[in-house]
Order: sequence, then structure tokens, then C-alpha cells
Amino acid sequence: MGNRGAVTIDAVMGTASIEVIYPEATLELIKLTAPFVDHYKVGTLNYHPHGKTIDWHKFAKDVVAVLEEY
Repeated sequence: MGNRGAVTIDAVMGTASIEVIYPEATLELIKLTAPFVDHYKVGTLNYHPHGKTIDWHKFAKDVVAVLEEY
């Protein structure tokens, strides 16, 4: 299935930096890692044609809703 997303986690700071490739996988990743992460940095997929296929407005609403759960 290939990469589901690019993620870097700083274990000391409890920060995860996520570049969205597949929005649903990103939301699931946040849900799974929420107990271990204090701060998320979520960015758009830049300079890649796939980034133009993502509904960023919808994703922004969805990711805010998920983050507010935790």
C-alpha cells in the first residue's frame, strides 16, 4: 500500500510533525498516537501532484475535530 504519511516524532518534546498524504490515514494516526504526543504539527503535502487531490478545507475541519477530542 505504500507510505501512509510522513511523520517525525520527537520523543523528548512529545511533538509529532505530520505531512498529510492520505487524510483518513493521518486522522487515524493522530488517534492512535494521541496518548503519547503532546503537540502535533500538521502540514500540507507540498510540491507533489497528489496534494492537489486533497480537499484541504474538509481535512482542516476534520483534523481540528479529532485534535479537540484529545
